[in-house]
Amino acid sequence: MLVQEQNIQISVVLNKIFSYLNSNLNLKKDLDDYYGAIGLDRKNKSVLNNYTINYIFERRLGKDKKSIFDYAILGIENLSEEEKNIINALRNSVDGVFEVRKITRDKFELFNIVNEKLYSVKPMEKMVKFRNLSVGHFLLARIITLNNEHFLYHITDHITYSNRITAFQVAVSRLAQNPALFYKDNLEKLEQIKRQASNLEQKFQELFETNSVVTSNKLADNLIEAINDYVEDDKKTSKTKLSKLISPLKHSQYFDIKELQTESNLFLQAQKGFSAQNKEYNVTLVADKNYGLQVVPFMDIFLEIIERDDYKEIKDYEKCVKKFVQDNQITPLALYMASEKYPDKFLQRINEILEDEFNSLDEILHKYKSFYLENPYTSSTITLYSSYAFKKLINSFEENNTNNQQTSAKVGRNDACPCGSGLKYKKCCGLASQI
Repeated sequence: MLVQEQNIQISVVLNKIFSYLNSNLNLKKDLDDYYGAIGLDRKNKSVLNNYTINYIFERRLGKDKKSIFDYAILGIENLSEEEKNIINALRNSVDGVFEVRKITRDKFELFNIVNEKLYSVKPMEKMVKFRNLSVGHFLLARIITLNNEHFLYHITDHITYSNRITAFQVAVSRLAQNPALFYKDNLEKLEQIKRQASNLEQKFQELFETNSVVTSNKLADNLIEAINDYVEDDKKTSKTKLSKLISPLKHSQYFDIKELQTESNLFLQAQKGFSAQNKEYNVTLVADKNYGLQVVPFMDIFLEIIERDDYKEIKDYEKCVKKFVQDNQITPLALYMASEKYPDKFLQRINEILEDEFNSLDEILHKYKSFYLENPYTSSTITLYSSYAFKKLINSFEENNTNNQQTSAKVGRNDACPCGSGLKYKKCCGLASQI
């Protein structure tokens, strides 16, 4: 089938989905709420269509987190098999940041710097529209696969080589927000993450003889550094020093920390340092074969709420439980640990506080954490340190450092990085020399 004909078919299917969105009252209301939340000017049709396409691709609804494509296949009448195949292709599309590696007469060789996979792609528009595109440029776009062929679809931005730092930043941001993108459509990367997470868990156990430790945020940075040193260099910190670093607050209290609302922000805050926070609180460091190294504020309080019969004496106990259970940005790790540690109390306590009637942990996970059931390997820390885009971003920053040579000569590997990140030089700009 010609690319032009394929493009027409996709447009027909998308128009059917548009019509279905406006005919289904629940979906129409959700779409209208989406427009309102972003302050969309509905008079601007081109902008409206672009945001609607984003909504169709990204939106997940209901306790099962169904995609708009799921609703469309079930709700649109008289779909042909070919149209269903197109909907499935759109649902499984790869949204990425693509580096142009080669341009031929009718194809591109594109390297997705998010999942690090090379694609041979046909454009769905005439090649003349890409005359300003060159090798080394980047495209923010989707790739859809139909009949074993890849097609370039829904291009949202074009980034030149001189602005490549922006491309790396976008890729790193996406990975921090959704680490599962690192291995989407790339099983080799999935196996890599599995190996690294398993190795980290083993090293953590060797270092602490347990899979979790609690300390204050003021000591967390040095404790994380000790873990990294052992994982990467087999440099084991003395037990005396480790015991001093594992010193939680005796009277920790739960409160909202805006800077630490999601795991992606946890990673970014870890770069600046947990000790940079003004308030003191306890954090739990957990090593898990699926989630890698997790740094979880207030997990000790959550577990205490499950354990204590007088849990209502704990300040903001309800907010704390709702945060850990209902916030889909937080991995289910604390729920697994609480359920295992307090099997006779866990469900009863959750049902009491949330005024619900869950019969099992699985019911809770399917309602609030379904993403993690589908994407268990979700450590942003491991993902980013394994990422080509992250390394290239660091490399680009160092290239822009006019004092690069002097810095490399004067700063030791274990000294604080002069860029101000709060990390050691070997963990930050010094990484570029290893690439």
